[in-house]
Amino acid sequence: MKTVIVDILNEKVLNLLRELEDLNLIRLLSSDSVKESSIIYNQKKKASDYKGIIPTNVADQLQEHIKQSRDQWQQRI
Repeated sequence: MKTVIVDILNEKVLNLLRELEDLNLIRLLSSDSVKESSIIYNQKKKASDYKGIIPTNVADQLQEHIKQSRDQWQQRI
């Protein structure tokens, strides 16, 4: 499914769109719902939004790898 925004230049087009909706070919959204979804989509994510996404065992493995990489970096200096 794709969402597109269309500027209607002629009221006759709106009637055609409603007929397409009646045929279950498209779904018309109110301008309010488009504004709401656009606001939600454009909200910035915080670090806390990602908490718990990575399983604990994978996170532990990543932490260990980072520690080893840092240790190797220090040994080369």
